[in-house]
Amino acid sequence: MGFLDRFKKKNKEESEIHPEAQVSRSREFSGTNFKVKMENSSIQLDYYNPEKQSEFYDTTRIILNERAHSMIEGEDVYTAFVSWYGQDDCVMLVDGQEVSRAGDYKKILTSIDINLLLTDPQYRSVVMNYLLDERRVGEYLARGLTDNPKMPCGNYIGGVTMSEKGWRKYFSPAVGRVVHNMPQNVSKRQEIRRKREMNDQRRIAELQSEIEQIKRGAEGVDR
Repeated sequence: MGFLDRFKKKNKEESEIHPEAQVSRSREFSGTNFKVKMENSSIQLDYYNPEKQSEFYDTTRIILNERAHSMIEGEDVYTAFVSWYGQDDCVMLVDGQEVSRAGDYKKILTSIDINLLLTDPQYRSVVMNYLLDERRVGEYLARGLTDNPKMPCGNYIGGVTMSEKGWRKYFSPAVGRVVHNMPQNVSKRQEIRRKREMNDQRRIAELQSEIEQIKRGAEGVDR
């Protein structure tokens, strides 16, 4: 039995503990600041926080699949896609297709508990507001594109765990090293390095051409 099947069979006692996360059989439900859509084993959660407006977005979206995960250094790590957008964003039409920030996804790996994400308001808040903060995720992804960072990570951004003060985000260096050295991430960095070298060579050729033109112009003046 998959998680979605288990989740829909939550008993009354569990529902009373987390009333805002009761699920309808339509596989869609919402709370005061979030909305969830479930299809087969896929889950999409949109989380609204008006305080994020100062960072030019107010809603964070995460899409993951209960089957798209693997054990890395003893941790259950999920593949997920995340985006950030505003409730008042305009939707553009490009070649007949709707384009918006909500669909501008970044692929990440993260250690989160789907059950808690859907049922525990405090856990959900830490995941959506802090673990998936746009600036934080961007910094990790940028670090993952460098060859020898102080803290390797690839596209792994950490997870959320319980501490004495409650739920908090964390990062596992062991998982980060493994993900950073995965073949697909190594290939991505190699491709970036190749493109950078090509751009450098092109720029050097352009500068050499400019220097030759200046030399020819100077020779014409001398004559």
